[in-house]
Amino acid sequence: MEILALVLLGIGGGDVLRVLLPPRGGLLGAGVLWAAVLTAAVALPEQMLGGLPWWSALSAVLPGALWIAGMPREALVPASPARGNGGRGPSPGYLVLAAAAAGLIAIAALALGEASGAATSGEVPSPAAYSPAFWLLTAGAAVFLTMSSNALVRAALDRNRGSRQLDGGHVLRAPQLKGGRWIGPLERLTLAALLLAGAYPVAAGLIAAKGIVRFPEIQADKEDGNKAEYFLVGSFVSWALAIAAAGVLRLALLTG
Repeated sequence: MEILALVLLGIGGGDVLRVLLPPRGGLLGAGVLWAAVLTAAVALPEQMLGGLPWWSALSAVLPGALWIAGMPREALVPASPARGNGGRGPSPGYLVLAAAAAGLIAIAALALGEASGAATSGEVPSPAAYSPAFWLLTAGAAVFLTMSSNALVRAALDRNRGSRQLDGGHVLRAPQLKGGRWIGPLERLTLAALLLAGAYPVAAGLIAAKGIVRFPEIQADKEDGNKAEYFLVGSFVSWALAIAAAGVLRLALLTG
């Protein structure tokens, strides 16, 4: 669990820095973050999530290096006609989103602990009842569900669009659904928190509400008619990431 937490935190936090900072500064910031996380994991006392063997901590570097090689900054911040390839990226408000993400899932973790343990013991567990490894995993999963997951969803959409171009023999204009860069992270974080807390009916309502809100925009797509497929592919990939994050965190709770 500790190694997975390091990988998710390094990749997710590094991607946030690569988006918010200029290209060189973002890459340098990601490297500094990785060095800080690995140093802390090895040097801190065991009760503070330290004491990992150095070779065990370094094993988290390979997935991070492969991720950076396969997901350059251009994949995290696609160019738009308004700003071209030299854009600085989305609003720094994403930093607030990433910072609040861990809190959202942490609240869900506490709710899960209350639902599973308080009914029998009569006590609501405090944050101190959970291990530092769990909180690190929570933070890693939360930041990974923002920028990094946006890049994965976008990669799936680009691959699907490329296949349709080859099969159909004509170029398809990339559909644009308004607010996807903001709605996607918020949706994944909220869905993961709801699933972790066991609020399955509310999670189902969230998924249904997304379809209802997007329906007029999809129905109005008369030119190419590919927004429905774009919506479905993006939504399923996004939901799968949120479900996987919630599953990992719940497993960590039950086994930790």
